[in-house]
Parts: sequence; C-alpha cells; structure tokens
Amino acid sequence: MENVNDYRGVWLCEGKRCSHTIETWFSEFMSWPTDKNGYRIAPSCPVHGTKAAELKPASTNQMIDSVRATYNKCLATMERKCSDYAGLATPYKNFETVERLGVSTTVGIFIRLLDKITRLENLLKIDATKPFVTEETVEDTIEDAINYLAILKARREKERTA
Repeated sequence: MENVNDYRGVWLCEGKRCSHTIETWFSEFMSWPTDKNGYRIAPSCPVHGTKAAELKPASTNQMIDSVRATYNKCLATMERKCSDYAGLATPYKNFETVERLGVSTTVGIFIRLLDKITRLENLLKIDATKPFVTEETVEDTIEDAINYLAILKARREKERTA
C-alpha cells in the first residue's frame, strides 16, 4: 500500500508548482485512479480547487520517476491478479497449493520467481522484440518478478507474525 512518505515534495497543479502538504489530503488522494504512468489523476487540486489533470511529484530524476511508476503499476496488477487467482480474503491460496507436494509456500513463491528470472534471461539473450509468446513483454516479465519478490516478502512477514 502506498503511504504519505511516497509523495513528499513539490507537486504540479495545472502544470504549476504547488507546494501544499500532501498530509492534508492523502486519504482522498489514494482513492483517485492512476494513469498509464502510475500517477494519480485528480479531479481538482484539493487545496486550491483548481482544475488539474493530474497531480504528480515534480521531479527531474528519470530513475525515481520510472521506479515510482513501475511500483504503482505492479501494485495495480497484483491487486487485479489476486482477485482472479485467490480472492482478496485468501490472497496466498494459489501459492499454498504447493504444500500438497511437501513444498513450503515461501519456496513455491521463490520457484515462480525463478521461472520469471529464467524467462527474462532468455528474452534478454535473444531478440526480445520477437518472443514466441507475444502476450507477455520483457517489461511484463520484469513486473511479474517484482511482484513475486513483494509477495515473498509479504508472506515471510505473515509467517513471522503468525
């Protein structure tokens, strides 16, 4: 889940710098949809009331912007897939099926991660613009690997607190 610390700094409001603090409107902000880059789309600036197409961190750091967008996209993908695979009430259900084979859930998640790493390694060796499976791009595979690492971390946290 995103938190207020992910969104500190100067913001753009109708393309102009807007320095109001996000703490004053963060809970409302979290309900806004995201665009293709993972930025929250605001109906208007909650402080100034000015119409705004989007409010996003004002940054000149391409890496930070790219990572932020990737994390937001990965989270949205994980939320959708979780509903399809296991349901929100039992998010680890599909991962726990490996226990029938005597394999722990955490090892099962790690094995799925290794599948993605192996696919990524192969795609990077060949002409990745022409994979046999065209429905999943190199970027999709990277995002899946990021999600498997996050799921593995979450599962380990769950097991430590159980």
